[in-house]
Amino acid sequence: EVNPALAAHGGFVTYVGHDGEGTAYMTMGGGCHGCSMSKMTMLDGVQTMLSEQIPAVERVKDLTDHASGDLDRAVSLHEATLTQYQRLLGPTHPATLTSQHGLAAVYLASGDLTRAIPMYTAVFTQRQQALGDSDPETITSRNNLAYAYLVAGRPGQAAQHLETALARCEEVYGEAHPETIAV
Repeated sequence: EVNPALAAHGGFVTYVGHDGEGTAYMTMGGGCHGCSMSKMTMLDGVQTMLSEQIPAVERVKDLTDHASGDLDRAVSLHEATLTQYQRLLGPTHPATLTSQHGLAAVYLASGDLTRAIPMYTAVFTQRQQALGDSDPETITSRNNLAYAYLVAGRPGQAAQHLETALARCEEVYGEAHPETIAV
């Protein structure tokens, strides 16, 4: 279940081992290696899927050296994947938007804010229109757009989106939920 979901971003995870005390050790590869969203992917995606399916796994630890990631390769993989999704599924299909979101993250990781921010904005706008402002995917897109604005030195725009993301998380998950606390 985990790798097919990550394949939409040109990435994958590899199981390394389990410590017998609730921690599974993993590495990330492909488009996930060096991606700025890898921590979120590991905690929100991989950890959630594994802990729901395998009672012995309470948490995951990423052993990947993301600083050594090949961002140029990640960009080309994500661009090729997005092109395929757009051609096969259309520009507004959820899988296409997820792929586009992944490409925006790789642009951000590589410091290409001129492409990252418009792409994050497009994904956020599409998700907001299709899913509504309180959908978890829309909240994630809003939060990631805010982070890109912060990196770009635009704290006013970042604060607007972060405040709204926090309010939506409190609405959807409650104040003490990890998703809310992460905002």
